[in-house]
Amino acid sequence: MSDSEKSSRRIESQIDSFAQTPIHDKGLFQIVLNCLPMPYLLVDTQERVLQTNQACLDMLKIDGPVESCYGKSLSEVFYNDPSHQTVVGRSIQENKIFRDIEVPTRDHHGTELHIVANVFPLYDLNKDCIGGMCIYVDTTERKRTEEALERRMVALTRPLEDTEGIQFEDMFNLADIQRLQDEFANATRVASIITRPDGTPITNPSNFCRLCSDIIRKTEKGQANCFRSDAMLGQLSVSGPTIRPCMSGGLWDAGAGISVGGRHIANWLIGQVRDASQNEKQMRDYAKRIGADEDEVVEAFREVPSMTPERFRQIAQVLFTLTKQLSSMAYQNIQQARFISDRKQAENAIKLSEARFKKLFDNVDSVAVQGYDRDRKVIYWNNASEKIYGYKKNEAIGVHLEDLIIPPDMRPHVIEAIRQYAEEGKPIPAGELHLIRKDGTSVPVYSSHVMQTTGHGDLELFCLDIDLTELDAVKQELISAKDKAEASNKAKSEFLANMSHEIRTPLNGILGMLQLLEKTEPSDEQKEYLLGAIKSSKRLTRLLSDILDLSKIEAKQTIIDEVEFDIEEMTQSICDVFLLSIKEHGLILNVALDKKIPRRLVGDETRLRQILFNIVGNAIKFTPEGSISVEISLLPCPVEQSCRIFISVSDTGIGIPDDRQKDILEPFTQVDGSYVRSKQGAGLGLAIVKRLVSLLGGSLCIDSEIGKGTTFYVVLQFKFATPTSTDNECLKPMTENGIPPGLNILVVEDEQINRTVACKTLNKLGCKTTMAIDGKNALANLAKSDFDLILMDIQMPVMDGVAATKAIRSAPEFVSKSNIPIIAMTAHAMLGDRETFLEAGMDDYVSKPFSKQELIDAIARVTMKKS
Repeated sequence: MSDSEKSSRRIESQIDSFAQTPIHDKGLFQIVLNCLPMPYLLVDTQERVLQTNQACLDMLKIDGPVESCYGKSLSEVFYNDPSHQTVVGRSIQENKIFRDIEVPTRDHHGTELHIVANVFPLYDLNKDCIGGMCIYVDTTERKRTEEALERRMVALTRPLEDTEGIQFEDMFNLADIQRLQDEFANATRVASIITRPDGTPITNPSNFCRLCSDIIRKTEKGQANCFRSDAMLGQLSVSGPTIRPCMSGGLWDAGAGISVGGRHIANWLIGQVRDASQNEKQMRDYAKRIGADEDEVVEAFREVPSMTPERFRQIAQVLFTLTKQLSSMAYQNIQQARFISDRKQAENAIKLSEARFKKLFDNVDSVAVQGYDRDRKVIYWNNASEKIYGYKKNEAIGVHLEDLIIPPDMRPHVIEAIRQYAEEGKPIPAGELHLIRKDGTSVPVYSSHVMQTTGHGDLELFCLDIDLTELDAVKQELISAKDKAEASNKAKSEFLANMSHEIRTPLNGILGMLQLLEKTEPSDEQKEYLLGAIKSSKRLTRLLSDILDLSKIEAKQTIIDEVEFDIEEMTQSICDVFLLSIKEHGLILNVALDKKIPRRLVGDETRLRQILFNIVGNAIKFTPEGSISVEISLLPCPVEQSCRIFISVSDTGIGIPDDRQKDILEPFTQVDGSYVRSKQGAGLGLAIVKRLVSLLGGSLCIDSEIGKGTTFYVVLQFKFATPTSTDNECLKPMTENGIPPGLNILVVEDEQINRTVACKTLNKLGCKTTMAIDGKNALANLAKSDFDLILMDIQMPVMDGVAATKAIRSAPEFVSKSNIPIIAMTAHAMLGDRETFLEAGMDDYVSKPFSKQELIDAIARVTMKKS
């Protein structure tokens, strides 16, 4: 807004106040009106002009005195159209002031005007409306300037390759160019004008002589010749100006083109000088051709400035330099305008982005966003921040971060972290924090931070906080549920372990007594009964072992034990275990071990043995006739010092339907689930296989066809054993004859029947036995007597077997006997129990109920190791 417009606004405000005051002094009112510098019209209630001023007549280009307008309608005076509607009528009828109304109209010469009107109703002493007053501000020139600037900016910001439509006046301020042209013409005494490339003038002529401006250019032919001559002078050239006689009269002229981006936009022409080569006769002849008065032409010719050709060429060269400079300025103007436009667009884009950012985060309820300046003062605080921290936006803005939501003990660290972020670029890591609300309570949040630089180079830190209150509650519930599940799982495991111990202990007595009874020369009928009872006891033992093993695997309590073992011995032991079953079923067992597999490997032999035992046992159960084949071969392995073993167990049995192959790997599932199924079992063996293979990091798959048989494929990875100088040949399990005769064995067992079974069995093998009822009793016997070996129960009163073993291995009074072989003889038979007891210092392990042969094998192993 210009200074004059600001002044008009102040006066309008004063008039507004005055107009709403009842008129009681017409003289004073007239003085006020006479002092108004801006146009105004005073009308009655019929919109007839009562008074106006000269400024209004000048604006509307109305000839005559101001009194010539009185009595006329406002529409006739202002719009030059008596039927035109005005806003004054509405103002009078509605008793309402209208401000800043844009009123497009034309002056009385037809020129378009842009006017802003302010309309006020006028009142008498009775506060009755007696007319209206219109005060005008002529914004025509400002509007034209704005439109010109807009056109210029559009032209300047157009891509350089798109120069079509660019005009000379788009590049330069014509007033400045006109002044430059005038000063150049006056200094050089030449005529000067700037035209479009077709010769149409852009600037007003400077220093034109009377011959050209008042005579030749006043004739039709002469003006046409001038335009053609001007167009020929304004050629774009890089070598210099164009200098030639004018086609209209022969005077000397020169010109140089002005360009932008290679496009010719204007010519700067100079000339209208003569030298000795022009004469009056030539001018008379030319006057005849164009229809001008010869004498007048000759008289004007004598007034034309005279100049030497050399002097004119020097002036033309200066002109050429000027036009080159103007071309360069035009290009710079475009570059500068583009820079301004790009910067403005970038600023607008930033403002738009900031507005979107603000709108987005203002309306996000789940993310509290705060902005801080370099001094840690709040500059932004969204609705979610109000909700989480309790401070309203007007309470937070301008307050330091550390004084708002940071606990006292964290404040020094927060201030230092922000300083390092701002000065050293060290980001603040995201994480969980406990901040404080307005009411002093703690609130857990997950806070992320980002530092950004504003367009003015200032640093701003934005923090995005997520309230973790509900999440923490859910987390605590999950932790509680997890703890309860783990406690439940632990309780289940402990229950199963206790049940295992309580069932296996009497079962061991039953099986032991049956085996002892078997050696008392029973009758054939009694032998049949004994074999049936022994078989049922063993079946019950296997079922109990499977349930306990599966439970421990599902509870993830199984420990993988990597030990060195002989794969050939392990394979042979599987064959030996099933030798009797194979004969009873009339089957053939084929075993093939790839000779490329290193004999000694490192891995969990117990789990491998259990996998093979269950798969082969399952194959025997469901193969009524034919054969079972076990193949173990070597696969390529990408891991150094390791090998992959491929195991296939095939049978010619009944097969498994396709839709049941997944089911048989689940616990307590069999293909035949009816009451009349032909095969016994709880359906746990293959479920244990599946879980053990997964536990060892291997893979398992099944291929089966009804009536033709089933093949199980297992792939497992083992490490190579470190070569040693010892004999790697593994001993076969010893028979009764393999135990050294006369072994003196201490049997530690709290249950009387199990003590009796163990002692009687050992006595029949030629061993001497001494009984102890608990660990403390065992230590007392060991202190006063020497023994070759100890069979140690685990769960006993007074002192258990583990504590007794540790005492033997470490107590000073047993230092001479600390290496005595100790075999755990226990009803603790879950997966991992064996490893636990071996770590406690025991040498071997047999689980209740044990067979005589299992006891013999364990004794043979420890005595051989000792020897």
